[in-house]
Amino acid sequence: DCRLLYTMSCCVCASPSRASSSLSERTDFAWPPVPTLATAQTMDPSSSTTKTKIEKQREKLRVQISQEDDDPIAPYERYVNWLLEQDEQEPGLYDLEVIVALEEVVRAFKDDRGYRDDLRYAKLWLSYAQRVEKSDLIYVYMLKTGIGCIHAQLYDDYALSLETQKR
Repeated sequence: DCRLLYTMSCCVCASPSRASSSLSERTDFAWPPVPTLATAQTMDPSSSTTKTKIEKQREKLRVQISQEDDDPIAPYERYVNWLLEQDEQEPGLYDLEVIVALEEVVRAFKDDRGYRDDLRYAKLWLSYAQRVEKSDLIYVYMLKTGIGCIHAQLYDDYALSLETQKR
């Protein structure tokens, strides 16, 4: 049960199932635009080693996804964690690829009710929300569809986002 008052839109989410039906009726929700690797300004175009490293890891991800039957979210999680580790070593160089990978994983499982309460999936969504321009849309979407509603981190991150925007 996900009972809370949305300060942004002043609507009440009584339950995840009710929320998802009302969201499907909405026409005003749109995913934030995600840039492509070709348009990346954060990635140094002259760095072919960076592109090669990403391409190798992405190919490895594709193979793991095709082989993973028990836990299909695990390869995505490993790939995102690898990107974040690389980004710590070379700040800013992997920013775009992190966003692209997060976008891919959150979209891949958004309709899978089995992952709605999975903390790993919720953390991937929250990481995605922290990196997009209009994070409020992501938090509201998560709340309305019941993704991560049982985890306090969702509410903490959403509150911090609103505070940062002085809302």
